[in-house]
Amino acid sequence: LTMTVALTTLLMALTQGRREGWDSSYICTLLAIGTVAAVLFLLVEWHSPAPLVDLRLFHSAPFALASLVVFISSMAFRGTGIITILFVQQVLDRTPLDVGWLLLLGNIAYGVAVMLTGRLADRMSPSLLTVSGLGVFALTFCWFATVNETVGVGLLILLLTLRLTSFGIVGPPNNLTAMRALPEEQVVMASGVFALLRSISGTLGAAVSATLYEQRYFFHV
Repeated sequence: LTMTVALTTLLMALTQGRREGWDSSYICTLLAIGTVAAVLFLLVEWHSPAPLVDLRLFHSAPFALASLVVFISSMAFRGTGIITILFVQQVLDRTPLDVGWLLLLGNIAYGVAVMLTGRLADRMSPSLLTVSGLGVFALTFCWFATVNETVGVGLLILLLTLRLTSFGIVGPPNNLTAMRALPEEQVVMASGVFALLRSISGTLGAAVSATLYEQRYFFHV
């Protein structure tokens, strides 16, 4: 309950902040409720004998770092996905079907990357694979920042493919690093925590991107 209240109020504050005013009593109330609910959730989970989220997992440094990678990469990937689709449809004047075709090669590459890195992670350092994937991830986003309405279809497909491929490279070795650092009886709980982090970070990424897009849109209009 506390986690639901925290996420709901914080997301409402993020998405309605520009319209209502960040210093309005409504937004400040939402932020206060969300903060209190989040603190209560952490306290309850920490002292519960059967927690929904076992916070003691984060005592393991490899698991904590892997969780941070999951949170940041998922938030960036899901958040920029919305902006990318809006750019292709509104700036490049492409249809939703065109977007699907542009993403087709990237989604195939994502599946291949997940399969190959999953196998490679058993034969070499998974941390090296994770860092390599994050490096490609960062370079792709920097390259994306230079794109404008004159971008060609070939370059756009390349960037979209690199974005999806790098995300596929990061996942399997990062998961392996986290799970290897834990006792076997904690692996199931750890997998659930990872799924929860992906869900929360993806939702936050989408909300933050929508808020930033709305602000910049009205600034330029």
